[in-house]
Amino acid sequence: SVSAEGTTVVNKARVGQAIYTGNVDASGATTVYTLTNALIVATSSIFLTVSNLGANDAQMTITRILPSAGSCAISLKNNGAAALNGDIQISFWVTN
Repeated sequence: SVSAEGTTVVNKARVGQAIYTGNVDASGATTVYTLTNALIVATSSIFLTVSNLGANDAQMTITRILPSAGSCAISLKNNGAAALNGDIQISFWVTN
């Protein structure tokens, strides 16, 4: 498990967790989060789950996973009634 403030986390494990801190995604907003990982290639299959912490009704939903060489872009949409006020936890498994 690796955490970082902002929208980019570096975690070089095949199976792991990336924790994004300090983000305030508004209700209805979509934000792209980056997972930097040398094991990811453009043709990787990446299994992801997302959860968010905080008392507000933020409901982070995965809308897209786009792998590329050394990273993947994860689009998350807040489908809740309120802004995100806690960490985002993404658990992943990278296969090639």
